[in-house]
Amino acid sequence: MRAGSMGFEVENRRSRVAALGGLAILPSFRGRRLADDAARVLQRHLFRDLGYHRLQLEIYAFNERAIAHAERAGFVREGARRRAYWRHGAWVDGVLFGLVRDDVDEPRSGIEVLFEHVVRFNDGVRTGDWAPMLEQFAAGARMSFEGVPVGPFIGRDAIAAAYRDQPPDDEIEVLDAEERGDGLVVARYAWAAEPRLTAGEMRLRYDGDEIVELVVTFTGGWHEHPDAVGDHAHRPPVEPGGRVVGLGAICDLRPQRSEEARSQSFSVSEFVTLEDGRRVILHEDRGFTIDWRSSSESHESPESMTRNVLNVVLPDDDDESADEHPWSWLADLARARGLDVAAEDLRALPYEVIFTNEVRRWLRVAGGA
Repeated sequence: MRAGSMGFEVENRRSRVAALGGLAILPSFRGRRLADDAARVLQRHLFRDLGYHRLQLEIYAFNERAIAHAERAGFVREGARRRAYWRHGAWVDGVLFGLVRDDVDEPRSGIEVLFEHVVRFNDGVRTGDWAPMLEQFAAGARMSFEGVPVGPFIGRDAIAAAYRDQPPDDEIEVLDAEERGDGLVVARYAWAAEPRLTAGEMRLRYDGDEIVELVVTFTGGWHEHPDAVGDHAHRPPVEPGGRVVGLGAICDLRPQRSEEARSQSFSVSEFVTLEDGRRVILHEDRGFTIDWRSSSESHESPESMTRNVLNVVLPDDDDESADEHPWSWLADLARARGLDVAAEDLRALPYEVIFTNEVRRWLRVAGGA
């Protein structure tokens, strides 16, 4: 049985920061501290499975129940936005909470080691200082490349010399990553200049927080973003002036660490629909997690899932998450794709929610069909 939902969105991709919100517990489940358990499950998922470094949330100062929940779940009160929001006929504060990975006393996963490497690599590209990245490598680490005639480089000093003599000139983005066991993580990556073009694979072996081996391959070839749907990556570029006639969101499954997990996370991508039927993805930065308990009395349904998606992207006026739908931001993203549309145009469009085949199959199981 579905007990409630929680959501998150990418606040800062470069620094791996996620903003949490959209907590909702069904009335029949309140008072059991399920929200506290769900928050800790989501924290662990975002840190260990998705590689985030910091989680943050903001709560209206009058919402004492939500503030108490955040503190029980381990979030640290960091400050307030004074008189930042007009609610219920008065200006109110937004109380700021944060949780960083070091606050959680648990060994790091290989996914976390990988994303930490990517953060430090990208910083090296921007600044030319590779020392922070090299600190992650074990003294006797091995780094090799497939598809280019260089290396292998054995030892931290040799790896440092390689980056000093032939420094990369573009940042990388991780498309997907998977723990394979025995200290091995495998990830597909893209160069930031061509974020939808798979550039190759990273195979990282780790021991604790250290990288003991890194193999980087260069393969190329188009591959759809893991949180997207359809063949939009293969469509021709959007021509400037394309008329936008619709707006919507695509809901897809995120991978689970265990088949016995009592929660499931979903990604949410927003798109616009053009007059010729094409859908143009604007972003893939949001998501939510459902925590459920087995019951024959209530089941997840397409209708409840639609409400979850809309709660993430279109919070209503009574929502206490201190968040509003970023119409101007969506309009900026659309114009970056060459589309002539304003924020007020998007606000007036019909909104469509689409489920991937994976979500539909999950619903058949979760719905008891």
